[in-house]
Amino acid sequence: MRAGFGGGGTAVLTGGPRLEDREAAQAWARSVLAEPERAVVLDTETTGLDNSAEIVQLAAVALDGAVRLHTFVRATHPIPGAATAIHRITDADCAGAPTYQEVHPLLAEAIGGRTVITYNADFDRRMLRQSAAPFRLSPLDLTWACAMHQYARFVNEWDFRRNDYRWHRLPIAPGAAAHTALGDCFSTLLLLRRMAGDA
Repeated sequence: MRAGFGGGGTAVLTGGPRLEDREAAQAWARSVLAEPERAVVLDTETTGLDNSAEIVQLAAVALDGAVRLHTFVRATHPIPGAATAIHRITDADCAGAPTYQEVHPLLAEAIGGRTVITYNADFDRRMLRQSAAPFRLSPLDLTWACAMHQYARFVNEWDFRRNDYRWHRLPIAPGAAAHTALGDCFSTLLLLRRMAGDA
């Protein structure tokens, strides 16, 4: 499980759920919200899940709710119908959008050295790397924290098959559109507040 403000390392857990893990997840959320200038929430929508998938929509939201970046992204290959069926983003939506090469410096500015909090950090980190690759861009040097892993500890349900906490779908905030980059950012932000006991 990830620990600490920046997500930390991974520890091997055995036996089952522990109350101290739930308390640690709550303390993590409180520490994040106590220093809002140190983090930003990020989400991406993509052409798929595989090793050639690219970003087609991206958003970054400050912890005070200010939108720092929100844009469609024109990928280097068409969006498959299966992906559109989930996030409803089409090639027509992205036709006039910037490429990831153009978005890359805007994203760096929007993050501004802050820790990046996402709901499934491994996925979003990989999508940024894969979207940068066609343009031979070096991936942004970012510090990541995974709200999904912390929420799993907070819910405290044990998956005996994986010998780890059970992962959960991101709870969608009231009024937020699921499977949109901006909507999922706001849902993640509300989740942080709920974990901290502030909502």
